Amino acid sequence: MYTVDGFDFKTEEEAEAAKKEVQAVRYIKDRITGITPEKAADVYNRLVREEMLSTPIGIAYLRELREELCSTPGVDKNILLPIKIKDDVVVKEISDRTGGRERVVNKKEEKKNYKNRYRNSFIINIILVIAIIVMFIIVSTSDNVNIVNYRNKIVDQYEDWQRNLEEREKKIIEYERKYNITSDRYMG
Repeated sequence: MYTVDGFDFKTEEEAEAAKKEVQAVRYIKDRITGITPEKAADVYNRLVREEMLSTPIGIAYLRELREELCSTPGVDKNILLPIKIKDDVVVKEISDRTGGRERVVNKKEEKKNYKNRYRNSFIINIILVIAIIVMFIIVSTSDNVNIVNYRNKIVDQYEDWQRNLEEREKKIIEYERKYNITSDRYMG
């Protein structure tokens, strides 16, 4: 964890951005001191509109400046823009169900992840359907006995055996006739 001005950041890059915003906030505070409330409101609106401050440190300063301007007489609260929070700002969850862990809220990334998961799932389903069709084609055109063609193959095999036996029987009968052999002798 990297700590900057009382805020903890997960990465060094976030901490560096926060350090830069600390310097920017100090610079803005120095420049804003002594100017009219209307000009201070213009500076505030410009900071919000151009999203110059985006870390928790910058957001906290904008909130402080907004409250200060709202309490200043002569400043119309309606001209002050609402503070924009970027989607990837780290939000501290302070509830029992999360155990005080930090969670990154990024709607664009969630939507992109959903689209990627949907696309990948769709592609995998198409591949599986094609694989099943190919498997049925292979099974139906194969010479091997399998669950799809076992009955036909077995019937064909028995028919072949039957034909073969009938042919042998005919040859044996012809042989017996030719040599005048009776089959009674061999049965017994």
